[in-house]
Amino acid sequence: MDIIVKNNHFLFFLRKIKVYFSQTRQHFFKNNRKIKKWMKRYNLARSPFDVVKNNDEKTAHLYPLIVNVHGDFNCSNQFLKWIPIKFGYVDGYFNCSDNQIISLEFCPQKINGKFNCSTNQISNLEYCTQELDSLDISYNQLKSLKGCPHIVLNLNCSHNYLSSLEFSPEIIKGDLQASSNLIKNLKGSAKEIHGLVNLKDNPIESLEYFPRISKAVYIRSRLLFQKMVEIGCLNENDENVFFTKDPAFWRELHLKAKEKEKSIRENNSILEHVALQPVNQKKSFKKI
Repeated sequence: MDIIVKNNHFLFFLRKIKVYFSQTRQHFFKNNRKIKKWMKRYNLARSPFDVVKNNDEKTAHLYPLIVNVHGDFNCSNQFLKWIPIKFGYVDGYFNCSDNQIISLEFCPQKINGKFNCSTNQISNLEYCTQELDSLDISYNQLKSLKGCPHIVLNLNCSHNYLSSLEFSPEIIKGDLQASSNLIKNLKGSAKEIHGLVNLKDNPIESLEYFPRISKAVYIRSRLLFQKMVEIGCLNENDENVFFTKDPAFWRELHLKAKEKEKSIRENNSILEHVALQPVNQKKSFKKI
């Protein structure tokens, strides 16, 4: 007896399940036709692309063809476990979030924008792109940042299993989001951070190795300020250090960091009240 399925949503779900299991074989497409068919189906940004020959003798046997994208690339939320294409250059952002990807071997050699591979099953940063603007690797299974780029604009590695910030970028020109990990100390963290630092919900035991701060700093705990002076993070006579307990100010910082809380909630993290992002209300704050 034939069964007629009239529910389009159920058919859509069956197709996604089929795609998921079809992507488990870890290999790269080696002919132009398959690459173009895959890109037509999963390149949601619909940016133009070129398929070129891989001239690297060491890797040509693995992926003889490379795809260069002239714009953004987006294959998010497609139930993909493996991307069977090796990318070369992407002139825009690269978004492969909300899948079940386990390896970054497909990563472009260069991304002229943000690389978002959040909400996957990635356990290491091997093959990660080194030339990019920002990196979002949150909600994965990372235990180490080994393989992370040396310089990034923003880094989001929150909601992983990191026990330290070792191998993090040397310079973070914007924000560092590393909340909800297993970080106990800051050894190996970035030498320079020019934006907001979020280390909430970590069992941090010491502020030692906290990066030197060169921008304006806003603190609402005088005790914390003294600790940061003792370990050399701050200069006691620094004119860029300000003290405020204004809840609206801290709420604004959390919104800028894309936190969804409506107000600031106290917890045991000693770094929750450290913000490295200047605002325009500097005159209303008391100097420490």
